[in-house]
Amino acid sequence: AAEAKEAGAPVLVAGTAFAYVFLLDALGARTIALPPSSTLMLTGGFKGRSREVPEAELRASLADRLALEPSRIVGEYGMTELSSQLYEGRLAGLGDAYRAPPWMRVTAVDPVSLHPVPRGEIGIARIVDLANVDSAIAIQTMDRVRVTPGGIELLGRLPGATPRGCSLAIEDIVGGASS
Repeated sequence: AAEAKEAGAPVLVAGTAFAYVFLLDALGARTIALPPSSTLMLTGGFKGRSREVPEAELRASLADRLALEPSRIVGEYGMTELSSQLYEGRLAGLGDAYRAPPWMRVTAVDPVSLHPVPRGEIGIARIVDLANVDSAIAIQTMDRVRVTPGGIELLGRLPGATPRGCSLAIEDIVGGASS
């Protein structure tokens, strides 16, 4: 970040929520000012195994400690089984809902019947990703979503669902739950 700041070049920092909490803990009271127009991307949640920080609080702390405009913190949703990802629309001025690329469809389905639910109702995410060549074209998740005209709202895992995602590996790397 120091070299980029000296050169006047913005940076993109991508990491999981747990990794960012670990960073904030390690920083203590210090601040690391990222270069202007830098972006921070949240690539995964807590998965219920570590000390959790409400997302709004995490975003506010990151903006403060990294000298970022809050609008420069953007969420990403993806998984190993997909070739494409969803991103929050905030950098494009499209709000906080997540947006899928044109070749991807997210449908909210009833977790029992697996039938699509009406637009605006909560269901679990069924994702069709046409970029998945020579792979499964559709992925059924246990992630709760609401599909609206403004995009996809991510509402966490279905209660009782097995935790999954990249945050689990970060927790293992840094030694589990933080105090």
